[in-house]
Amino acid sequence: MRRVRINNPLLDKSYRTFLDSDYSSGTTLTVVNNISFTANDFLIIGEPREEKTEQRQLSSVAGNTTITINSAFRFAHPKGSSIYKTYWDNISIERRTSSAGTFAEITETAIQWDNKDNETVYYDQNATDNYEYRFRFRNTSTLEYSEYSPTITGAAPERNTVRYMLRQVRLLTGDTERKLAEDEEIIRAFNIAQDIIYTHNPKYWFLYADTFEAGSGSIAATAGEDVYTLNNLTRYGHLAGIKYRYNSSPTDNIYRLKKITEAEFDRLDSDQNITDDNWPEVYKQLPGDSSSTNGYFKITPDIKDSGIGTFYPIYYEKMANLDSVDDTTQVPLPDLLIDFAVGFVYKISGNERKAGVYQSNLISENAVKLPPGLAMLDSMDNAQRDSIGQPKSISRFRGQKAINRLYGNRNLQSTDYIRENYFVDD
Repeated sequence: MRRVRINNPLLDKSYRTFLDSDYSSGTTLTVVNNISFTANDFLIIGEPREEKTEQRQLSSVAGNTTITINSAFRFAHPKGSSIYKTYWDNISIERRTSSAGTFAEITETAIQWDNKDNETVYYDQNATDNYEYRFRFRNTSTLEYSEYSPTITGAAPERNTVRYMLRQVRLLTGDTERKLAEDEEIIRAFNIAQDIIYTHNPKYWFLYADTFEAGSGSIAATAGEDVYTLNNLTRYGHLAGIKYRYNSSPTDNIYRLKKITEAEFDRLDSDQNITDDNWPEVYKQLPGDSSSTNGYFKITPDIKDSGIGTFYPIYYEKMANLDSVDDTTQVPLPDLLIDFAVGFVYKISGNERKAGVYQSNLISENAVKLPPGLAMLDSMDNAQRDSIGQPKSISRFRGQKAINRLYGNRNLQSTDYIRENYFVDD
């Protein structure tokens, strides 16, 4: 069995009036003001999350204070009870049995306005972790639907998903009824936490992207061209290097281009009669413009033939924006985002002490001392880069000449070749 939990539409920005006299039976209500209510609107009487809150459809209005509903309420409601106007009255829930399957509606149910967590809950018998769900709200009068929700998996959410992090924030702050902060506000706090982490170090290992290893993002070398756009790179942040593959049978080599200074590059590129070549060795970066916001890289000399070479940029991504419950954060310690958002909710509630405790992982009052959360990420970053468990130094480099030979060399075949020709064992 799987439980599908759907957040009900928020009514705090909906039009509202109040009962102007006690209601005990019948279909005629006396309200303070019926302006903005029209036939076929759906009404919610009572407060969301509270017992005996009910929904009915409005049949007609009369004068300024009379409303007629299509059927009597089940419960009595006292004078002063809130009456909200809502556009949606039902939820259509769809399911598929695997990520490769096709969604089909399994039920349409009325919104459970009296649920204490402001949710509509559906139990799917005999479902498995492989099942996936989506839903959309429906107006049974106009027959209109809302947009589809993100896909909800039958399995428990992973720690790095917005769905999991949202739930943890609400449990830790006691705001399970969404009275202190809306989902959008908490997700915005997650993004601010990501921005703090990214600003601290925009080159963390978990943002590293190698287009050759990924199999996407390559750039074809074109005859007569020396400038190439980086605008095809996803969430591009900072360029780390460029690999180049020369592939013309029987030769198939891949190596790194060497980045050099602007002055050095201009000196090499000064000869306007230089012969084109399919074996580029150096590059420089160029700033972005309206045509390529990610910028460009320039090689010298120009490429001689099309269809032979391919560039593979290596870069650090920007943090992925979080905007829905099915998004995931790249940060390997999602509790840092959770704690920051918990502090945000406590600030809203006016509890500055608790807010400071939770947010201190990312925001330090002492500028000299690094917050513990960022220190942990830095430690993990160093571990990834230094290959923990391996000796610090097992070989001695043969000097600057070897560095020059590693970049742009056209005959590198394997790591064994590099060790034999460029290193001497200690």
